[in-house]
Amino acid sequence: MRYVLKYSILLIVLISVSHNVLCQTDVIMPATDTAVFDIYPYVDYTVYDAGGTANYPHSAHGVLILTSTSGMPIHMEGDFDIQKTYDKLYVYDGPDDTYPLIGTYTGTGTLDITGTRDTLCLLFTSNGSTARPGFAFKACAPDSIGPEISNLMVTAITGETANISWTDRNDSSSRWMLYYGTSPYNLNKSVQVESPHATLRGLQPLKSYYFRVYNNAGQLLSTGVCGAELGAFTTVCASNAATCVNYTDLTSCHVSCYYGSYGNPQAYRGVIDYGSGSISSRHTVHYNTNEYDPRTGASNATRLKVVPDGEIASVRLGNWNNGGQGECVIYE
Repeated sequence: MRYVLKYSILLIVLISVSHNVLCQTDVIMPATDTAVFDIYPYVDYTVYDAGGTANYPHSAHGVLILTSTSGMPIHMEGDFDIQKTYDKLYVYDGPDDTYPLIGTYTGTGTLDITGTRDTLCLLFTSNGSTARPGFAFKACAPDSIGPEISNLMVTAITGETANISWTDRNDSSSRWMLYYGTSPYNLNKSVQVESPHATLRGLQPLKSYYFRVYNNAGQLLSTGVCGAELGAFTTVCASNAATCVNYTDLTSCHVSCYYGSYGNPQAYRGVIDYGSGSISSRHTVHYNTNEYDPRTGASNATRLKVVPDGEIASVRLGNWNNGGQGECVIYE
């Protein structure tokens, strides 16, 4: 099936664009029509479904064509929340649905794509029942030369600090802003420097961090995701290693919790703890020294104590839910 492209008016924020201006604007997808929108270099756009910041409408069948004015491929990323199976977003690597399908998106998840051409085609369809928040993707395209800032390097990583350096092909740059955070979509911290390197302090051990660097020349200071390379690194465990590991602190960087199946208990990493009374908990700390396990006997006289006599706490792996679950805790 081929869609005939026709122009319709989009309500947008009027902006003045040049290579030396970095700004943001919103693009709202039509509900039942086709619209074409130009993507200028180093401008951060937010692409919304037809509902904008509200839920998308019922019975939608809209097409949005994004065209890069620089001729470079368009990048788009962000989260989506679409009624699973019944409502769908299709993204094509070209101006219409005859070009290769990059992906079909439904349910909840994250989109992170870069086309191979100067155009992306988005087709969104919804039925007449449940409407959900939809999507708000960041979209951008570089110029034909490429990013001014490159060669991102991260060195001297500890549990609390990291050194970051980069190169800048723009000789007019005199200061840089480094935005960083624990989510690639929310770089909510920043540091400004007057040389192409920076030291991040106050980090948390064993955390993944993401960052982008902007200059004050061609790529102006911005919190946007476009026009600058995304860097990433993971801090190590605290440098002042504990002489005695606290076995009840399951979130410590000296403690690693895993869960999975009976045959592979280390399939996934993370703590699953909804409290000692929840059947869904799989890593639990018990502190009540008078607690007995009701599944080990008819009365307290024959039941096992959850916390052994003389101890202050215990760590329980698993639960009383039938099935082939597996858990693991590693102390180091």
